[in-house]
Amino acid sequence: MASVADGWIRPKAAEVWLMATIFLQSDVQALGTACHPGNRDKK
Repeated sequence: MASVADGWIRPKAAEVWLMATIFLQSDVQALGTACHPGNRDKK
């Protein structure tokens, strides 16, 4: 029943990757918004 296991594991892995990518993107955006105002103030 490897096909059943693959069908169960793969969606979970995809969900983990989606969560990870969303977390990374949100972190990058947070860093960008935090850095940009600081750069504008320095200039």
